Amino acid sequence: MNIAIYLLLVIQAPVADEVTMSLREAIDRAAVSNPTLLAERASARAADRRTLDGTRAFLPTLTFGAQGLRTTDPVAVFGLKLRQEQFFAEDLSLDALNRPASFVGYNVSATVELPVLAPEGLFGYAAARKASRAVSAAVEAGNQLSSLGALLALPDEARLTLTDPLDMTGEADPSSYTPRDLSRRGDLVALRLGVEAAEAMVKSAWGSNLPSVGLFGSLGRHARSSPWGEGSGHWTVGIGVTWTPFRGLAGVGAVGGAQADRMAAELRLEAAEREARVEVLRAQRFLSASRERVTVAAEGESEARAALDQAGLRYRTGTSTITELLDVQTAATSATLSLLAARRDLLLAQAALDFAYGVYDR
Repeated sequence: MNIAIYLLLVIQAPVADEVTMSLREAIDRAAVSNPTLLAERASARAADRRTLDGTRAFLPTLTFGAQGLRTTDPVAVFGLKLRQEQFFAEDLSLDALNRPASFVGYNVSATVELPVLAPEGLFGYAAARKASRAVSAAVEAGNQLSSLGALLALPDEARLTLTDPLDMTGEADPSSYTPRDLSRRGDLVALRLGVEAAEAMVKSAWGSNLPSVGLFGSLGRHARSSPWGEGSGHWTVGIGVTWTPFRGLAGVGAVGGAQADRMAAELRLEAAEREARVEVLRAQRFLSASRERVTVAAEGESEARAALDQAGLRYRTGTSTITELLDVQTAATSATLSLLAARRDLLLAQAALDFAYGVYDR
């Protein structure tokens, strides 16, 4: 991130509009203003909201209903009259039972169901939550993968000026990550959460083969003239157990598939961790070599300046020619450029190491 800002400053031509901010402000703006990142975060929020579907595994479900009907069906008429307390002795005649006149009935009801034990749903909800967090972590891991101008969402004609200097020592702020490890890399965080989600899905698959227990209750009101007219009501409460011990081989297949998905997630994480360690080792070697080059280049530049001072003194005293002075001047300029290039490489090396450790991942 740091070196991206540095390179942008070097190559961008001055224009009329200028944006001034500190390096920390630039990083913060990149994290919150880029349209692509905002779109991905919106998708991550959508995934997080969809996890609420799984709360049916442990929260109650409340249902209201209302209906009205007119029927000559013997069974329906018999039931409607009983529920409305409109059943009389004459209704017991065979003719009235077999060929009833049309009858009108209205019904309003409220039903509540509360899961007590639903293993599949509980583990499925846990898997959805972890998967949602994995999506969010993966989005944040992409913060450093785009160009700075796009990340900051600045106008094309704007020129960025930093108010604080770039770090030239090759050392990042130690307060930002102590000690250094790979725990902050967003891509690895996402993969670890993916493994946890896959593990929860294995448990959910096993849970689908277990019994589920739930409580239920309902209130009903029945009337003839209207849903709220004169009539009667009833209530029902109970507890139910549901278990399908054998669904062909579907349960075995669900468990096996979930276990395979978990293994794939674990292997992807292992591969990513190995690659991350290689990136860190490569960046550390690059940083070490860059520091040595800066040291050597600084010594060379110091010697070249001393030689230039001596050549200037000889030229002023008439003991050397202008050609010798220009040659020494050229060598000094080359040494200065070499030092600047070495410092640039040091910034690149530090940025590469920061990236490998996920310093700016959130």
